[in-house]
Amino acid sequence: THNRLFKIASPQFPLAYFEIIAINPAAVIPKRAQVPRWFDMDDPALQAAVAKEPRLVHFVANTPEIQAARHALKALGIDRGPAVHASRHSRRGVLQWQITVREDGQRLFDGCLPTLIEWGPHHPTAAMPGSALALQSLTLQHPQATLLQAACQAIGLDEVLISAGAARLSAQLATPG
Repeated sequence: THNRLFKIASPQFPLAYFEIIAINPAAVIPKRAQVPRWFDMDDPALQAAVAKEPRLVHFVANTPEIQAARHALKALGIDRGPAVHASRHSRRGVLQWQITVREDGQRLFDGCLPTLIEWGPHHPTAAMPGSALALQSLTLQHPQATLLQAACQAIGLDEVLISAGAARLSAQLATPG
């Protein structure tokens, strides 16, 4: 994939950053590694929708204890997937994290239920320059709003606004203008 990150931290969301992810058409995928890409990126309907108009399709939520959050979701009948360990080099050293990844690559709740991440000793926003954007709110809308609300509360996402309706994610950003 091609990835672009920038900080959108605010007092309400002090570690928030925005990541734009796009399929790299030039990437060579080994035949033995034919696993679906994360976040439903191989879904033809999603590809067509974002080709028509870029949109917010998913989010990732930081948790201090990823295994406890996974078990809380499982108690509601929701399988967010196993936690896998990952790392990469950054300007401030090696970033390490655990992230829930489903074998089928699905987002769940049409992207409204976050993927879970537990950062190691260094959070990526520590090395990111500031930006002129700041996250003010995140709003989720979904036909299964009651179950989505229970799931978000189970993983500690009380500040996210949830309502019933057609699946939609919306982020309100403060900008210089």
